[in-house]
Amino acid sequence: MSSAYRLSRVLIINIVLVTVLLALTLLGFELVLRAVIPSMDFRGLSQRTDDPVAVKMKPNADMNLGGVRVVTNSDGYRDREFASAPDAGEKLIGVVGDSVTFGQGVPQDLTYPALMEKRLNTVLAPQRFRVWNLGVCGYNTEQEYYVFKSFLLPRKPTWVVMGYNLHNSQPINKREPTDEPQASWMRRLFDPSESRTLAVLKTRVGALIRFFKPDWYASSFVANINDMYTYPDGYWERRKRFIADAHTECKTAGVGFTLAILPIMVNFDQYPFLQSNHIIIDFCKANGIDYIDLLPFFKGKDYTRLHVSLIDSHANKDAQAIFADAIVGHLNDRLSLPASGAGS
Repeated sequence: MSSAYRLSRVLIINIVLVTVLLALTLLGFELVLRAVIPSMDFRGLSQRTDDPVAVKMKPNADMNLGGVRVVTNSDGYRDREFASAPDAGEKLIGVVGDSVTFGQGVPQDLTYPALMEKRLNTVLAPQRFRVWNLGVCGYNTEQEYYVFKSFLLPRKPTWVVMGYNLHNSQPINKREPTDEPQASWMRRLFDPSESRTLAVLKTRVGALIRFFKPDWYASSFVANINDMYTYPDGYWERRKRFIADAHTECKTAGVGFTLAILPIMVNFDQYPFLQSNHIIIDFCKANGIDYIDLLPFFKGKDYTRLHVSLIDSHANKDAQAIFADAIVGHLNDRLSLPASGAGS
């Protein structure tokens, strides 16, 4: 056996061993990350429908999603059971919204609608309040309006809060297989889209880029969102009428209405969506719509500490508490007035 052959054989064996050890190290790292970072796969919670919203959450669901327990009531919302009408002397506030209002990755009793109920019953005692959480993951303004119109308004609320963030102008995603069950654990382990290692690397690379270029967030994320509001025929132009219609219908019914503009959890002091935020505010002012801009309440705060996890930038429980305190403060005086003076 020649020395060259022996050398090449040793080299090949070493390469194989190093490759196997590296693969095992990466697998171990991935398993550790999966133990501490919950999955963002929410399939199994929702089901398709034939009505305009296209997708609804399943009623009476009880599952662990995003690292927290998610329980829906018989109407398919993440809340305890709803009464058919408010109890005598109780004021009903309905909060419609998307995954932020739903409270993705946040315990059920720490979502901002749940916290609003606790704070209102303390701040405005002896008045009594019931706050319904009607947030649904993935909903846009059109779907939220449908929930408001078909489900909430007929139940005669005292006030309606629409939790709005800049994603709400996106089109309805009718192709998302939300009703399909999650894949097996083994299959998801080797699914690149489920990889925590890749997700963490992506966020770390992004953080490094933002250190040198603070206004950078992702390839086209900022531009795509802002284009919805600045293009003459952008999605905002098609969606804002739902906000105006909800406001008008509330005013006609003697119900209060407030648009709560929820910020995206990025750099609040160099907020890349400031222009779009002002477009929404100017629309509210021009149409006499009561609103609260929550961005100022986050000035000076470290946005990285307000994310659900390293790979999920949804508002965490601390951000939800800020939402609740700000909205309750905004509604404090308004809820002390007769309902007929609401929404103006």
